[in-house]
Amino acid sequence: IIARGGNVILLPEPNFRGAARLLRSLDKLFRTAEPSYDIVHVHAPNLAAAYFLSARKQGIAVRIVHSHNTKFSDSAAKAVRNYILTRPLAHLATQYIACSESAGAFLFGARNMARGHVMILPNGVDTSRLRFRPEIRMKARNELGIGDAFVLGHIGRFDPQKNHSFLVDIFHEVRKKQENAVLLLIGNGDLEQLIHTKVEELGLREHVLFLGRRSDVDRLLQAMDVFVLPSLYEGLPLVGVEAQAAGLPCLFSDRITRELQVTDRMEFLPLESGAKAWAETVLRVDASRERENAFRQVEEAGYDIRASVGELQACYLRSLEGR
Repeated sequence: IIARGGNVILLPEPNFRGAARLLRSLDKLFRTAEPSYDIVHVHAPNLAAAYFLSARKQGIAVRIVHSHNTKFSDSAAKAVRNYILTRPLAHLATQYIACSESAGAFLFGARNMARGHVMILPNGVDTSRLRFRPEIRMKARNELGIGDAFVLGHIGRFDPQKNHSFLVDIFHEVRKKQENAVLLLIGNGDLEQLIHTKVEELGLREHVLFLGRRSDVDRLLQAMDVFVLPSLYEGLPLVGVEAQAAGLPCLFSDRITRELQVTDRMEFLPLESGAKAWAETVLRVDASRERENAFRQVEEAGYDIRASVGELQACYLRSLEGR
């Protein structure tokens, strides 16, 4: 962002005890900005009301809220809290955007969707970087020390939504029939230690690689043979689009929107079918299938980052014209 001429501003922690401090910081930010802001675009709906109250006070006319999910929280208490926090958006936001039809209907309602009040903006990916290249696959595998192993991959923070515990159960079943199988876990989070413990208890420590947060996800996707995403809920997960652009066979839970089906290399499975059934499906995928042209299907489906940038820019310009 800084290299491209932008600026990054850190605000106080958005918790209950610091709410007043956050509001004061927002007021000061919007009041003193030079040049002044024309648009406030918030991607965390539970925080959007605070931003929009301050923005409206300072005369910022364009206030966009963006929905990326289909559930308020894994925690019942937080779900109630977030539901309450999002109620004022009907009066404070001037425009709605969602990453998918399901994410739009969840936050903004079926009526707004039917009336065309919600812009659907696909999560774009850099398809040129994700295009499969055999030489990158070989180099990444050598760096990871996994040789010719059968590699399952997952990308996501360690929290209940991503369902890592079930993923480890799937891998445990895969290992019973595929002894050279390896699981790559990319990401970090509060539940990481619990998953480490489970991996140890199942005797899988030598076969599961915890890679943490990475900036080379495009290379790591090349190293995988199958991508598994057994999430409990999602809006439209970007990693699912990236995995398909890399030509990977993908297994997604049926709790994820069908809009994620971009290529013909993926399948939705019910979580209720159990880890053994998921493992059997993993072992049936054709990991040797040609992968180099899958990125074109992703481009044609409208998920290329260049197309997304163009749509968002056009949205901003239309909003400013209508002030």
